[in-house]
Amino acid sequence: MDYFQSFGASGVRWWWTFRPLLSRRFNQWPQSHWLNPSRSLRTATSLHRSPCRTGHRKNRKPPMPNPLPKMNRINPPMTAGQRRAWLALEEQKRRRARAAALAAPADPVPAIVLASDGHGHLTWTVNFTSSYDSINIYKSDDGVTWPSHTYDGWDLSAGNRDCSGDPGYFRICVCDWDGNDLPPYSNAVYSDGL
Repeated sequence: MDYFQSFGASGVRWWWTFRPLLSRRFNQWPQSHWLNPSRSLRTATSLHRSPCRTGHRKNRKPPMPNPLPKMNRINPPMTAGQRRAWLALEEQKRRRARAAALAAPADPVPAIVLASDGHGHLTWTVNFTSSYDSINIYKSDDGVTWPSHTYDGWDLSAGNRDCSGDPGYFRICVCDWDGNDLPPYSNAVYSDGL
């Protein structure tokens, strides 16, 4: 005998009237609900379950709180702590951008670095390439005023020149085939002439 036939003709009529509404909710009803037609008698194994199943969602994690407040007239756009955190991140981005710009210049400045052992033995390094392999060597007594004529000439690729025996300051510069200077000039170094 069907479950709803036990109610007689009024039970069948009631079931037929609310059938669309009840059929949608059958999956949500617990096994022991009084309107569930497939309910069974409670046995010793099912006595521990509550008829309403009130505690079936206890193991769920609570929803995460929203890190940003709702934007309305009552709440400000950011709290003071959120604003401090945002400002710190913006400053960090700016610092990193400045450091990256300073660390890797687009093109290095051409330079000649001149060194001396103090007795007139000159050595140099160049951080650029030149189509000319000649240099002009200039000598000055004070290291501030430089004469217009060269003291000596040499090859750029040699990397060193012995100018001992003459005390003073020295500097070099790349020159073309006619002896015209092609800046940059090197730094000045001192020799005691020994």
